[in-house]
Amino acid sequence: MNILIVRSASRIFYKTLRQLKTEFPESVVTVIATEDAAFDLARDKDIDELVIVPSKSRMKLRHLGLKRIFQLRRKRFDLAVSLYNYDSGVGYSNIDFMIWAFSPKKHRGYNVYGQYMECTKGRLLARLIREKASFVFISLNVVFTVLLFFAVTLGILLEGITRKFYSAFAKRELHG
Repeated sequence: MNILIVRSASRIFYKTLRQLKTEFPESVVTVIATEDAAFDLARDKDIDELVIVPSKSRMKLRHLGLKRIFQLRRKRFDLAVSLYNYDSGVGYSNIDFMIWAFSPKKHRGYNVYGQYMECTKGRLLARLIREKASFVFISLNVVFTVLLFFAVTLGILLEGITRKFYSAFAKRELHG
């Protein structure tokens, strides 16, 4: 069994690793982690290969680089694992997308209780939409608020100009 783990949620990493080694004792485990975690992970006897991603704000597929992405794809993982600090897994779509890019036969998402769920493409897409939807709605709200502000301001300005024009015209008619 060829297993890939993306070490995203550090507090449940070792618990999940031990569970996987118990379930699949003869497995070969590859771990993708940031440079911050490399020192501790390099000494773990249950990790066969460690792939280091430069420490950035969030771990993303593009941080691996094309050469490494293709190297990992060639390994044809039987199982890939996402780790979630939260039950819903929301906030980890970048990790799920990373795993999806490696085309594993199966994909599991583990939560803080050590429980897992099979991650299907439909579930991952739904989670991605849920996660990104709030950002989109907030952005749309800001854009439409600004547009409405300008529309109302323009309307008030045009009304003021129109009133001055008709007021001047009415005065001329009365006196003229």
